[in-house]
Amino acid sequence: MKQVLVQSVQTAPDSPRYGQVLDPEDFMKSQRFAQEHLDAVVRAFLTGGAPSALVHGFNRQLIGGLRILVQSPGWVFTPSGASYSMTQASTTLTLNPADAALSRLDVVCARLDTSAPAYIDYRPFCQIRTLSERLAGNAPYPPTQFNQPGELHNRAVLVIHTGIPALAPIVPPYPENELPLFFVRIAALKTQLALADVVDYPNRIESLFSIIAKLAAFNSRITALEIAADFQ
Repeated sequence: MKQVLVQSVQTAPDSPRYGQVLDPEDFMKSQRFAQEHLDAVVRAFLTGGAPSALVHGFNRQLIGGLRILVQSPGWVFTPSGASYSMTQASTTLTLNPADAALSRLDVVCARLDTSAPAYIDYRPFCQIRTLSERLAGNAPYPPTQFNQPGELHNRAVLVIHTGIPALAPIVPPYPENELPLFFVRIAALKTQLALADVVDYPNRIESLFSIIAKLAAFNSRITALEIAADFQ
């Protein structure tokens, strides 16, 4: 784990102490160190050996018609250890109307945006006087506002790719910076989605608690079968 070193200088035991001038880059560097450590942990314990990115969350609900409500949390973990999250509490996806004669396949993807600017707002900045300006007695510069982001997000943004109606429809292509979450079968003249129309891609993972619970239930069934076999 790396740390940013904030130094102070003291030439003699009783001499004045000198601290570093605050540099915003030091704070950014500390955040990058923490993010690199988190990526390494995710890569070592979660995505190590995975052939592609893994998905958790993005729970969905059919809300009538050709609409799907997707709720957070939603996470994407890449093989490198980078993580992307759904930043909205929920997103409503509305699919295009069905074709009159042919079926199609739509795919819903998570677009992976890296360090996307967020919380854009006017923030006060002040130009710093040079040493020569200070020695010349120049007055400090007044604060000036600039419209700047307050945060940078690794976010997963939901995107719909509409397929082409056909006798044997196929999933439409999607860009390399997107990860498929599920596809939707849209039959001809269809106006209402059913649960069977929405199919997950096989890249989903469960929480550690869910896995442990399923293992415990599986062990219980094995124990019950062994006890039953002993009485036969």
